[in-house]
Amino acid sequence: MSPGSAISSRVLQHLVDRGLITTEQLASVVDSAATSGVTIGVVLSERGLVDADDIAEVLEDEMGVPHVDLASYAPEDRALALVPGYLARECRALPLFEIEGMLTVAVSDSMDVFALDRVAAQVGLEVEPVMADAAALSVALEDYYGRESDAAGEGGGWPSVAPEPEEPSDETPT
Repeated sequence: MSPGSAISSRVLQHLVDRGLITTEQLASVVDSAATSGVTIGVVLSERGLVDADDIAEVLEDEMGVPHVDLASYAPEDRALALVPGYLARECRALPLFEIEGMLTVAVSDSMDVFALDRVAAQVGLEVEPVMADAAALSVALEDYYGRESDAAGEGGGWPSVAPEPEEPSDETPT
């Protein structure tokens, strides 16, 4: 089992334990996600079985997922270097710090906790989520990784096309 798969399993088990979904529904969702290539969270949402508030409640109450104010917290450079910008943007996950094999990552959409599996698989560490405001997370991802349009080659915000060559001038240098 990959380090990240335990995240999905724990959240799903808590949904079952709280009676939000049945064991049969869980099995069906897992099968559908595997065959369709989408995340378990997407299938849960599409079927209307749980919503973002249900997941957030499980994360906060049962699993103790804290909130973070990204306006007053700066991620460590070392943590940012662990997760490529394309993945951070796709998963809407901002790495904050790594301590003893545990990467703490800010997320805003509690339905995207399943994306943490991807982050965990990429970095080879366990991932611990903290919740952040969606707008603040968007700003922070742009601040630390650049805009998505800048990221075609993950050049750290460098333009993805070469500048236009200058037109030759009629003046001769002296």
